[in-house]
Amino acid sequence: MFTYLFNKLIEANVQAEKTQADRWRKASILSVASRVINAEDFEVVIRPSIGDYVHIGHLQAIVTSLFAQNPASKHYLYNAGYLSGKFGTTQGWLLNYRPQIMAEPHLEQRFTEFLKGLTILYVERVTKVASKVEFDRISSDRAKLRVYESAYAVKNSDIGQDVCCFLAGEIAGLVEPILGEKAAVYETKCVANGSPYCEFDIKLGDETEHYS
Repeated sequence: MFTYLFNKLIEANVQAEKTQADRWRKASILSVASRVINAEDFEVVIRPSIGDYVHIGHLQAIVTSLFAQNPASKHYLYNAGYLSGKFGTTQGWLLNYRPQIMAEPHLEQRFTEFLKGLTILYVERVTKVASKVEFDRISSDRAKLRVYESAYAVKNSDIGQDVCCFLAGEIAGLVEPILGEKAAVYETKCVANGSPYCEFDIKLGDETEHYS
């Protein structure tokens, strides 16, 4: 997954305009680095209610630095997340937390069980991606997922961009082997863009690449 991500970043050789690059560096790298560069900050647990498996500041510094290096990073992070969801161990965690998913014969009910599984997966999983996850069913093939205190975005409200593209890709990657459907997942709200939570629009049967 990481080989894919960094190879793509190198191969793409996409150059941002100078003004855009300067804006990203000021809004992303400097503001994040100012929080994580001090040794004292490494010892602060950002989410004391659930803990930090790795220091969140490090994760956010990596992601936002990738954005600053290459505007196409969202696309590559989304695809890296997709590969992680489709081929990684996350499937096993999800089915372990919600075995009812595979017991449902009809796609609509299985989709609901899948969403219920996500509300457990990202809170209870070892990495503790979020403090709370909720969902709303919009239709038989569409839902909105709300993620509170996303590890990618919590306390990161000065970026001005959605930053959870890896998570969006991972959800899309999980849908395909578990539900047998393609899915487009797009982050419509993000804490890093001033929202109180991160929200993802999940659309089954849609192969549109939102992060191209």
